[in-house]
Formats: sequence, structure tokens, C-alpha cells
Amino acid sequence: MMALEGTQTLTARAKCDLIEGCTVQVAPQLKARARLSHVKVVKTSDLPKEPVSSPLFTGTQVFRQLIIDPAESESFNFSIVNFSAGSRNKFHQHTSDQILIVTEGTGVVATDHEERTVSAGDVVLIPAGENHWHGAPGSTPMSHITVQVKGGTTQQNEV
Repeated sequence: MMALEGTQTLTARAKCDLIEGCTVQVAPQLKARARLSHVKVVKTSDLPKEPVSSPLFTGTQVFRQLIIDPAESESFNFSIVNFSAGSRNKFHQHTSDQILIVTEGTGVVATDHEERTVSAGDVVLIPAGENHWHGAPGSTPMSHITVQVKGGTTQQNEV
């Protein structure tokens, strides 16, 4: 058996594959890092747009583009949400902070106390527990990247 530390893991695994009966023991702190062993670069224009069917959304069609598969990140959920003109999500809250990076169009981010117009280039931080909605309720579409902590939950507060 080979015990490994640091960057030896991948090289030792390759060598061990050539020896019958060889096994590789990976240090626990390295197991999580083994999930994605390289930098991933994604062109958002190449990502397929999947229609979203969820009671959280209202109005016209909403699409989602998965940027990072959940299995590839230990810490984050990361995707693009594309709101057609006239669509938004309903009031909801998250158990973790949410970051929105507006990439196209003009839309609205609203809480119980205010509505803010957002457009391409704006970055929004929505604190955990803040009741809010976002989307493109007007006549223009809006797209944003959403970043949330993996394992967080969403509670819909509007019927």
C-alpha cells in the first residue's frame, strides 16, 4: 500500500495501476480536492439553456444554464438564470447568502422594503434570511449568474 501526501496522489495512482494488487491510500484532506483536479474554464455562450419548471417562478419562461455541475464544487452552486421579459421568481429566502451577477438586460431585485433596478454589470449580495425576489417583470429580459453555498436551502414565501 502506498500512503500519499500533496501532489504525489495522481502520479502514484498511475504507477500503482501498473502493479497487480497495489492500492493507494489517499490522505483524508486530499480526498475532497481529488474531485476536480484541474481548472475548469467555461464559455457561458456554449452552455445549453434548459427551461425551468418550478412553482418558484411566475410569468413567462425562465431558463437555467448550469455553469458548474454540483459534483464539481465542494462549496458552491453556480448557474445562470435567464428571465424572459415578464418573468420573475416569487418571494423566497435562502439559508445562505446569495450573490447575483447581472450579465444581460435590466431587471429588478426586491425585498419586503425596497425594489432596486439592476442591469448588466451590477453585482448584488442578498443576505441569508432576506425575503426577496428577482427577475424581469417589465418589458425587457434579464440574466444573472447566481452563486450560493452548497447545501443551502430555499424557502418559497409567496404562493
